[in-house]
Amino acid sequence: MSCYFFTPKPNPNATKRLFCFPYAGGQASIYFDWHEYFADDVEVVTIQLPGRGARFLEPLMNDLTTAVSDICRELAPYFDKPFSVFGHSNGALFAFEMIKQLKESPHIENCQNLFLSAKSAPKMQYLYEPLHIKHDVDFKKALIELGGTPNEILENQEILDLLLPMIKSDFKIGYEYIEQGNANKETVPVSTTLFAGEFDSDISYESIAQWQEFIKPTVDYVSIKGGHFFVHEQKETLINHIKAKL
Repeated sequence: MSCYFFTPKPNPNATKRLFCFPYAGGQASIYFDWHEYFADDVEVVTIQLPGRGARFLEPLMNDLTTAVSDICRELAPYFDKPFSVFGHSNGALFAFEMIKQLKESPHIENCQNLFLSAKSAPKMQYLYEPLHIKHDVDFKKALIELGGTPNEILENQEILDLLLPMIKSDFKIGYEYIEQGNANKETVPVSTTLFAGEFDSDISYESIAQWQEFIKPTVDYVSIKGGHFFVHEQKETLINHIKAKL
């Protein structure tokens, strides 16, 4: 099995780390340039999930909780200094689950911040038909409406057919995790910032604000001008907010 993470610019002298989880269908590479925005005291570690990039031939994930357990085991040596965790969209669920799994371990003492971006809290019910059960034609239309998927992929049917199972799998495990949110409701003891796109038509302020029920400390809310993928559209603005917390 390949590595679950990449460190685009290894920095053993860094005093803190930032772990970054991609959105559904995303790769570790979406964060490869983030280290350029931080001072030398921050080492950016970006997570690579199975079934994409260098791990394309590996089996897709069946369960978000199990996947995070594997990630935590592999990252254990990297929890040795203060760290923060960022996740965008589906990645926010991974980020939250990581902290939930670490909260009974000594590692939680080194966790300084949790950044949850563009994702409803697990307790929220889906208002629309889940994307992963749509026919491929309708699923493609939904991807276009959501944005974030490069046009060169959407316009190349051969590549899209190759990637659709992976993208659908990501949406499926995210959906199932949210559906279980009320039954498995737990709080995490980490300072948390919630990011939302001002023009995100799919994720409302109310659905993001529900995260407060899952967090023990004070929760900060930041609205960023942009749609669901402000992680790209307003990257520098988003990173500046993260830097201020670090």
